[in-house]
Amino acid sequence: EEHRRKIKEIIKELQVPEHMGVIVRTAGMGRTKSDLNRDLNYLMRLWSGIEKDLKSQGEPGLVYREGDIVTRSIRDYLTPDIKEILVDDEETFKRAQDFIQRVMPRRKKIIKYYKDIKPLLNKHDLERQIESTYNREVKLKSGATLVIEQTEAMVTIDVNSGQSTGSRDIEETAFSTNMEATAEIARQLILRDLGGLIVIDFIDMRSRDHIRQVEKAIKDALKADRAHIIICKISQLGLMEISRERLSPPLIEKSHVSCPCCDGTGLIRSIESCVFMALREIQVYISRNRSRIRKVFAGLPEDVAFALLNSKREYLCQLQEKFNIEIIIHAAKDLKRGQINLDSQANI
Repeated sequence: EEHRRKIKEIIKELQVPEHMGVIVRTAGMGRTKSDLNRDLNYLMRLWSGIEKDLKSQGEPGLVYREGDIVTRSIRDYLTPDIKEILVDDEETFKRAQDFIQRVMPRRKKIIKYYKDIKPLLNKHDLERQIESTYNREVKLKSGATLVIEQTEAMVTIDVNSGQSTGSRDIEETAFSTNMEATAEIARQLILRDLGGLIVIDFIDMRSRDHIRQVEKAIKDALKADRAHIIICKISQLGLMEISRERLSPPLIEKSHVSCPCCDGTGLIRSIESCVFMALREIQVYISRNRSRIRKVFAGLPEDVAFALLNSKREYLCQLQEKFNIEIIIHAAKDLKRGQINLDSQANI
């Protein structure tokens, strides 16, 4: 209710046309009067453009459509401090120009067509910076690191002092590292578009004053974030919980798929473990079907098949003698570790 009251007071001060109403959505919470006024002016110019096109457009005809990623980026991220926007594709450049001309005509000169032979992303070292947003570890200037882990339930961020040696005093080192980490954590949350529950494990601090300063620093660093955020205080265990609105799927989900070998776990079975699993599966299969089969064909990944034949051939012979069944091991290129195909026919 407090947010509602403040927003209503701001809206009363804005110059809203009599025939129009205003809806402030969740993203507008905590925004300043100038932020809301800028957004209102943008929407009014956009509506004027739609009315103009409506009068000149034939029937049927397109008068408005949601912008592509370029126009959406300009709409959402263009702030007064941005002096230049470079576009290296001619068609995209024209679309961006048209968009700026329609909704922000005073700033049309900041759109510039990039013609240099050297790729735009390489010129400003953006390729390397973009690639770094997929890394699990983020280095800080002091030598400390952030370790970012995404799980189904939450995102965890661990602050490690690492080689940080800004002070001989442990408390001061922890405080300075945590303060440095706050700005980078906010940056990474926005860049990676991480949402849901986020738990930050700061380095333990004893001073209540230091803890309050770190809490204030993370709040200040996240003020520019468009997503709705709830920030809790640092607990006795040094953990801070943050709930961040999901604006879109995380960046890594847009550009990566789960590893087909490990199904996204980052781990695969060892060869030795797969060999023992295969022997158990073969024995279970034989015990269930021994009365009606005379051969067992076992399809295994190549490295597992070779290891089994090299190290457990004697055990295979014992199984064959015990059950009076022939066991044929087949190396299958399409199988992953931990998989096995068993059949009594040679069609595996």
